[in-house]
Amino acid sequence: DYEQDLPVRDDETDSLEGTQPSGLKRKRSDAQEEEPDQRDCYKLLLHAKVHEIADKYLLEGLKGVALVRFKSAVDNAWDAEEFLEAATHVFATTRDDDTATGLRNFVHEVMADRHKELTGKEQFQWLLKEFDGLAAEMLEHAWEALEEERNRVTAQPPRSFGVRTSY
Repeated sequence: DYEQDLPVRDDETDSLEGTQPSGLKRKRSDAQEEEPDQRDCYKLLLHAKVHEIADKYLLEGLKGVALVRFKSAVDNAWDAEEFLEAATHVFATTRDDDTATGLRNFVHEVMADRHKELTGKEQFQWLLKEFDGLAAEMLEHAWEALEEERNRVTAQPPRSFGVRTSY
């Protein structure tokens, strides 16, 4: 999977203009893909493991590819068991300081945004208990989202509904 996104020699590639930094090319792939939902569910853990290895060996490019792939797969699979399995792997293998733009932060955001749907799942409850501070971080994220929503609503001018207020 990942060889499709890694730079290779010019004689093995087609240029994909606008999809990668200039000068990088991607290997051709003629393989047909499965349904996105099925494929994404099963690949979440793979992307999490690739991210872990790339982080360990300081391969920032591969780490970025794994993050992008994980984000793409989550769009179709956040409510699958595989997401919580991948989330468990992410929290077990990433550093606590991987919060700004990393995979840990992204998984945390997905869980916080979807907490209502995930709350009834046993694996989600186990994650909250197992990883110190995760529940508190989710509460903080929910509070920030509430504050953003409140600020957005109060920043909008009131509607007049066609009623004249000055005479």
